[in-house]
Amino acid sequence: MKRILVVLVILLATAFLLFRCSSLGQLAWQAADQAGRYSAKRVTVDDIAVPDGYRAVRIVNGLNFPSAFTWDAAGNIYVLESHTVPAPMLKVKIVRIKTDGAIDRVSLDGPDAPNGDTAIGLTFHDGWLYFTHEQKDATFSISRVRPTGGTVEAV
Repeated sequence: MKRILVVLVILLATAFLLFRCSSLGQLAWQAADQAGRYSAKRVTVDDIAVPDGYRAVRIVNGLNFPSAFTWDAAGNIYVLESHTVPAPMLKVKIVRIKTDGAIDRVSLDGPDAPNGDTAIGLTFHDGWLYFTHEQKDATFSISRVRPTGGTVEAV
């Protein structure tokens, strides 16, 4: 009985702290998708072993669950942010890192835009970004969008 009481007190204290922190603005559940503050500052990473003559360089920081990346013909990098396990409030998105270091999101609009929780593949081909993503009905689709963003087309 004493053990049950202790567990109950711990659970109530945890619930109170979570509620209290969220109401004070210290824990913003709706901002989980915005948690990553993107940065394109290039930093040499000394903790990664690479062969002689090579170096590891971090080119972007602050991503949430990057699952795939690709380059376009101009050298811009596109990162598909998703996850392989559904996480509440995290939406599938494509982030573009331009050659000048500017970072923005590729808009994914229209009826064929991802509406499920996961996406797992991304490639650039003939002026299009192709990606695979889940739909709300738990099926997967292959779609494409122009690198400038806009209406997503099912393939």
